[in-house]
Amino acid sequence: MKQLTVPLLLTTLGLLAPSASADLLVGRLVTSTGTPVAFGDLDFRFPGGSGGNPATVNDGANALGQFAVTIPAGSYDVTFNPPLGTNLLGVFRASVAIAGTTNVGDIVLPEGVTLSGTVVNAAGVGVADRVADLNEDVEQADAPVSGLTHRYPDKALFLPQPSCPVYCRFCTRSYAVGAESSGPGAAAQGFRFVAVRAWRALQRMGQVQVGRA
Repeated sequence: MKQLTVPLLLTTLGLLAPSASADLLVGRLVTSTGTPVAFGDLDFRFPGGSGGNPATVNDGANALGQFAVTIPAGSYDVTFNPPLGTNLLGVFRASVAIAGTTNVGDIVLPEGVTLSGTVVNAAGVGVADRVADLNEDVEQADAPVSGLTHRYPDKALFLPQPSCPVYCRFCTRSYAVGAESSGPGAAAQGFRFVAVRAWRALQRMGQVQVGRA
């Protein structure tokens, strides 16, 4: 029995000991003025949202804004979140490669604004559990036709499907969740708008000759 005691004890200690090959993502959360942001939170996802979330240890910042997250080596989409109760906004970084100890330095969380008010019904009684969505009006203001956002001269965002059955945490178009489809007519309008603008742009560059061979 004494010969089994030592190997068993060594095996148990080996299971409890931290892995020497642990990979770390280190850095600090700060404001635009360099002030540390205490007790923020980090969210990790596989690129493209596939495969769920990786296993992490200590995925939060301390009182000095510093974080050292233990995570398997790989590439992840990372969201740096401020603590609740502040006017700071989160920061998203796509495909952050982590191998060994990866230092991302200071992550600056920008300041936002606070919108407050009371949602009431027609009788003036407060309505609970309502969500304020500020994205729809911004996109609709830049939508010359349904399903297409044209905010910049050389870019256009085409939405072939105006509704979505799933609500994603970081989606900027939550207004479309559960909305009724507008049918193929809306998509045709978007295609027509893009085609006309592209044709005019090519004509201005002199790359299109109109006529018959």
